[in-house]
Amino acid sequence: MPAFVMEEEMKRMGGAIYPSQILTQFLSNPLETIKQIKQGKNLDFEKIECRTLILRATKMNLLPNDDLLPKESFEEMLRRIPNATGEELETNHYGMIFDDLPTRDLLIEKFLGELV
Repeated sequence: MPAFVMEEEMKRMGGAIYPSQILTQFLSNPLETIKQIKQGKNLDFEKIECRTLILRATKMNLLPNDDLLPKESFEEMLRRIPNATGEELETNHYGMIFDDLPTRDLLIEKFLGELV
């Protein structure tokens, strides 16, 4: 995935790939940056009523500690979403979507099969 796409993804969450960009964004529009960060921290997981499967990629993307769904957040989502189940897969979050992962596919098929 091109860096500019990842940068745009991070920007929508109030962050950036490069720390200097976070400061630039904050200085150019501090209220919007703070709003985006707060929205990301205050999600109403408890209101999710349907069964939910959460898949977490355990490998980092570009840098150490840059995983999209940190373990602490994964565990919090599992605690807060009433009907959630979760699994961790040894890949990064791009691999989770684009790679051929039979384990992922089986987990999704099993989850969907239990819905009917």
